[in-house]
Amino acid sequence: MSRAWFRESKRFLWLPIAALVPVGFASCAEGASVDDSSPGTGAAGGFGGSGASDASHASGGTSGSTTGGAAGADSGGTSGSGGTIEIDSGDAAEDALDDAPQESGDSEAEAAAPTCNDGVQNQGETGVDCGGPCPACPPSCSDGVQNQGETGVDCGGPCPPCAGTCVDGVQNQGETGVDCGGPCPPCPTCTDGVQNQGEQGIDCGGPCPHACPTCVDGVQNQGEIGVDCGGPCPPCPTCTDGVQNQGEQGIDCGGPCPNACPTCHDGIQNQGETGVDCGGPCAPCGFLHSENFNAYPAWGPDGAYTVSGVCNSVLQGWALDNAPNPHGWFSLGSGYYAIIDTDYIDYMGIGCDDYMMTPYLPTHGATQVTIAFKTSFRTFTDTLGEVILERDGVRQVVWSRTSNLQNASLSLGPFAVNGASQVRVLWHYVGSYQYYWMVDDIVVQGS
Repeated sequence: MSRAWFRESKRFLWLPIAALVPVGFASCAEGASVDDSSPGTGAAGGFGGSGASDASHASGGTSGSTTGGAAGADSGGTSGSGGTIEIDSGDAAEDALDDAPQESGDSEAEAAAPTCNDGVQNQGETGVDCGGPCPACPPSCSDGVQNQGETGVDCGGPCPPCAGTCVDGVQNQGETGVDCGGPCPPCPTCTDGVQNQGEQGIDCGGPCPHACPTCVDGVQNQGEIGVDCGGPCPPCPTCTDGVQNQGEQGIDCGGPCPNACPTCHDGIQNQGETGVDCGGPCAPCGFLHSENFNAYPAWGPDGAYTVSGVCNSVLQGWALDNAPNPHGWFSLGSGYYAIIDTDYIDYMGIGCDDYMMTPYLPTHGATQVTIAFKTSFRTFTDTLGEVILERDGVRQVVWSRTSNLQNASLSLGPFAVNGASQVRVLWHYVGSYQYYWMVDDIVVQGS
């Protein structure tokens, strides 16, 4: 079956040739007998060649050329044995129209234009119908922005949990400790020079193996000048701090200090003493000595009284006696008393020059001394009785008697000590066959 191309409305359609041939042409074609070269070919040539076709041309049967016929043959025209041209009819034209390709300009015109509500992500939108030329997309868990309550970019909050962080309280993401190490700041250690991780000091105490230094650990450390003193601790003790410490025997003396501590027997008025080795922290200045001779046969409680000189080689001058009221002359005496009795001794005509002496008495800073005793002194013609105060070996007569004195209580002084460190008192008797001298209840006091 022969078909011809037809151009209409910019479309190429396959149509049956019969539909396009004029009635006259068709009649001629149907009524004429043509040969292969002119009539049939002419008809074909009238359409496919030059395009000049008219009824007379066709009916003449002579019009057309081999070229025209050839053109008709080239276009699909076929000459039958009888020269008759057959063409299709019916639905073939419609099928050809439906199957024909369309040009691109017509396709864009027929397709719907994209919009911001077509339910499709197109036209440069960053989301379906949003972003780009459309209104901004609402926050999402894939917008690359930390928003909508997310704890990280597109994670946490309404989104899936974020990957591990350095503040999530969990050891993760390659951390060497909870939220430290790996991608996080270094973990605290006991050698990082920082007080952290519950340490009581820098890198000590708490989780660290070493106890922190203190001011009571018995070790010189932490910038101390001495063991547990100085630096951050209380000041170290010294020999000039006015405090008895560091093994000192007194305040800033003795022990590690170069100065010996003052005492109450160093012969120096110091340490608040009011006299040499007396007063202040020591015993009150001065001294008190008393004697009643009742320790007989000892001369004094410690036997420290002494006598010197004898009236003869047989009898000693000063002696102890306890006869009541001897010779009716000494009623003040009680118990034992001291007596020198030349009326008894010197009947043989031997004179006496004799001393009775107290022990040496330290003055203990006393500046004056008094002497008290009870006595009876009876003389005849040339009897002498003296009381002598001796200061550091220097003697001074402070009382003398050559006449009778019975049952007297004497108090002599005060006498200046003159800075002496010790004193003693002597009772001196000189006489020959001259009655007696009795002494009792002696009191010597320095103040």
